[in-house]
Amino acid sequence: MVHRMRFTLALLATVALGSAALATGGPPGAAGTADASPRSAVAAARYPQPVRVADLTGRQLLEDRPNQRVLGRIDAVVAGPDGNPSLLVRRTRWWGGDAGEVMVPVAAAALLGPFVVLKDIDPERFTALPVVSAGRPQALPAVQVVQVGLARN
Repeated sequence: MVHRMRFTLALLATVALGSAALATGGPPGAAGTADASPRSAVAAARYPQPVRVADLTGRQLLEDRPNQRVLGRIDAVVAGPDGNPSLLVRRTRWWGGDAGEVMVPVAAAALLGPFVVLKDIDPERFTALPVVSAGRPQALPAVQVVQVGLARN
């Protein structure tokens, strides 16, 4: 009985969210959000969700392949050179050790449970990104909200 009631509530919530998306012409929360960074159509189709900066730091960044190798760990969220939020990722080598910090645009990443998946940059381009060496950029406040898309496995 309890399972049937939970299923009914989940179904009603899904229908309500779907009708809200149809009424606004997009996913809920996509229009008029605090993060006004321009997104590609592909990134906007990932249903961007508001996420606090503090909730992103410390997460592992995975490649978007079936084996999902760990590419690094998110150290901070910073304002990129274009003013849009970027992830400051400490790259890891497969044998261990530090390979330096690189900046990845938030629009190129997506949440997958407790992880962040690199969606729009392949691992070869990720390893070729320049290391941030000349002064670390100022991190965004921990309470600031940025929009991060969702991924599915």
